[in-house]
Amino acid sequence: MVLLLHGWTANADLNFFTCYRPLGEHFRVVAIDHRGHGRGIRTRKAFRLEDCADDAAALCDLLGIRRAIPIGYSMGGTIAQLMWRRHPQLVQGLVLGATSAYFRTSRQEQLGFIGLGGLARIARLTPSQARSWALHQFYLKGKAATWEPWALEQVAQHDWRMVLEAGKAIGAYDARTWLAEVDVPASTIVTKTK
Repeated sequence: MVLLLHGWTANADLNFFTCYRPLGEHFRVVAIDHRGHGRGIRTRKAFRLEDCADDAAALCDLLGIRRAIPIGYSMGGTIAQLMWRRHPQLVQGLVLGATSAYFRTSRQEQLGFIGLGGLARIARLTPSQARSWALHQFYLKGKAATWEPWALEQVAQHDWRMVLEAGKAIGAYDARTWLAEVDVPASTIVTKTK
């Protein structure tokens, strides 16, 4: 069984819609929308990557899945890593794509993640209607010319306060002290730009 874990600002369908059928020919496929993304869990609690790993493990338990291969893209790769760390009995192997053990590799990235933390705090204080309006004005309008309508609908489902908090959590993530201990088969997928 493969468990698809999507990246930041996406959801399962946006990241993996082209993979469902080919993977389904060889595996049972389960995909989850993480907290605040798409149809994922909504909560007033601050976003934590650890909670996403626990959510994925709880979904497997609910579905009667005893062993899984998490396939994580970007933020989903960090969640897959945390699944191995927090629920090792569940993880049969790992596939990590376009992800890292840590993301603050330059001063520019450090400043960007600090900025996301500030935006997340502002979003927490902003009414949801105002967040929705800002999403449409500053993000979705710019994507409308290049994205399919179904993709815009997927992104419009996000809770952007939680998505911003997810960005902050990604910026704080650091698995360098323990990632070398992974004791299951693992693959990495390195993406490239055109």
